[in-house]
Amino acid sequence: MTSVLKNCIIVLVIIIFIIIVERGLCCVTKNADIKSLAKSKGVYLYEVAKKLGIRDTKLSVLLREELSDKEKQTLTDIINAVAFEKEQERNTIME
Repeated sequence: MTSVLKNCIIVLVIIIFIIIVERGLCCVTKNADIKSLAKSKGVYLYEVAKKLGIRDTKLSVLLREELSDKEKQTLTDIINAVAFEKEQERNTIME
C-alpha cells in the first residue's frame, strides 16, 4: 500500500471518528430520552427543576444516573406541562 493511500485512510478514519463523537453516537447518555424530550419541546432543564422545587444543579446530578420508569414518567409529565404552559403564553401574546 502506498503512503498516499495510507494517509487517505487515516484521514478518513479521523473524519468518521469526529462525526461519531459530534453526533453523540459513541456513548450512551443516561436519561437521553428525557433530555431529548425536553429539547424537542423547547423546555429547559432549569424550568423542570423549578417545577420540582429543586435547584437545576440538583436535577443535573440526578440525571447522571439512569432514572426509574416512575421518575422518568414524572419528568415527562412536567416537561409536557411546561411545554403546554409556554405554548399558552405564546398564544396569549399573539392575541
